[in-house]
Amino acid sequence: MRLYAAYRLCRMIPLAAGAALLLLRPYWRLRRTGDRAGWYTALGQRLAQLCERCGPAAIKAAQIVASRSDLLPHELTCALARVQDRARPPSSRALRRALVAAYGPAPGWPFALVSSHPAAAGSVAAVVHARLPDGEQVAIKLVRPGVTRQVAADLVSLAWLLRILERSRRFAAVPLCETFARLAPVIARQCDMLEEGRARDRLGASLAGGVIMPRIRADLTRPAALAMEWRPGACRLTDPQVPQADYEAGCKALLRSLYRMIFVNGFVHCDLHPGNLAWEPVGTVVLYDFGLVAELSRPERKLLADLFVAIVERDANLAAAVILESATIKPAGLDRAALEADAGRLLDRWAGKRAGEFLIAAFVIDLFELQHRHGIRGTPGFVAAIWALATFEGLVRERFPSLDFQAAARPFLLSAMLNVWRARGAPQPQRPQEPILGEPLHDGLAAGVGQSSDSVSDQP
Repeated sequence: MRLYAAYRLCRMIPLAAGAALLLLRPYWRLRRTGDRAGWYTALGQRLAQLCERCGPAAIKAAQIVASRSDLLPHELTCALARVQDRARPPSSRALRRALVAAYGPAPGWPFALVSSHPAAAGSVAAVVHARLPDGEQVAIKLVRPGVTRQVAADLVSLAWLLRILERSRRFAAVPLCETFARLAPVIARQCDMLEEGRARDRLGASLAGGVIMPRIRADLTRPAALAMEWRPGACRLTDPQVPQADYEAGCKALLRSLYRMIFVNGFVHCDLHPGNLAWEPVGTVVLYDFGLVAELSRPERKLLADLFVAIVERDANLAAAVILESATIKPAGLDRAALEADAGRLLDRWAGKRAGEFLIAAFVIDLFELQHRHGIRGTPGFVAAIWALATFEGLVRERFPSLDFQAAARPFLLSAMLNVWRARGAPQPQRPQEPILGEPLHDGLAAGVGQSSDSVSDQP
């Protein structure tokens, strides 16, 4: 596997060089005409082609970049966005190989008809439309032939690169290798469709009203193929034809679902990019693709809940306590007062910001820099939640900048907040405040009154 990983890594160098040469013509056109929009479009198209040729890891990176039209030129992200669900599809021969690998020779397939053209294609799999003998229509998500080996090799290559980066002064305070060690199994599991089917069932417990997932056909699912109901008539949630009111309602429902995943059930969908989210005319958001999921332990959920409470309540003392409790390395002569003062300045900068002003990546960088100044090495335990929130942030910052991430978390932090108030000696509220997003308090969080803050992770 290491030899194959080295081969794939070396192969990417001439591919990148070739893509750079292909950009020379649009670059000189930019210099001559000043057509910056055309330059960004050409750049996005070339990057999409390069990522498709480099394989699944590069396509996944392009999907994440394409979701950040709030940070990057619109023409660039539009051209790159096709890799989110319209990446280069496998050939008819490759599709047949995938079907044979999943279901055996053609006469034994459980389908009366299978489309030879994928309805969607991503980094790891492609989706084809099929009809069962009884007339029911299903979608079959097929793992691309050879992709499991490619993903394993790409993970080996990334581990090499991160070990090199971690030796530099710039990244000395960031736990790159530990973070990658947490994410690598999550990425590798995307190639197992049985795991993805089980993940869909677990995610269902976290979905708020207005968000649904296609029903899985377990009898037709195999390790290399996931069968689910076919849902025609849906379009991308980010499509301009989706009414703004429906878009905002869908984003609020998704945020409720995401907070329930993070703080209540501890099983998190980390891939809420536009290619995995559809909108149906009845006003329902459909969540596709359940491969990129991660689990948060009880202590991680507790610490993350405390950090959110510190941000929402602007509590520098609690923020400093969370930083210390979550640290993997702490200096012997730590100045707690100075750490608390720096934590207060961090909260002053970021607390109370709405989606259009808050940038999760920038907040995390500030947090790592604070830890570095005090000789603290942070934990990779929050990486799944940060990844999930950062991906969702890319969905809303441009079109729904008024969404209040922090206030929306309050109903899901009730138990942790009551413990903070109790520790301060402040009077506890007689009744919880109404949730910001207009949903009644549920998930059993109200039952956390009088319990330890661990109760945030114990609710159904």
